[in-house]
Amino acid sequence: MEKELLSFKEACNYLKMPTDSLYKLTANKKIPHYKPGKRILFDKSQLDRWLEDHYVRSEKEIIASASSFTS
Repeated sequence: MEKELLSFKEACNYLKMPTDSLYKLTANKKIPHYKPGKRILFDKSQLDRWLEDHYVRSEKEIIASASSFTS
């Protein structure tokens, strides 16, 4: 399977994130990326996984999950 690589600008648009926020994440190695030379590239599937890893459940989801264990 071939990787779908996004440029920095494309990744900002895809993540709906300001450029300065994405720069901070890449500089601090908090988001997966490639850096061939001076370019910064992102694998779309890795960005999707990163988003899933940073999903915060709502209180309602937490309560529903907890009640399903007690039933």
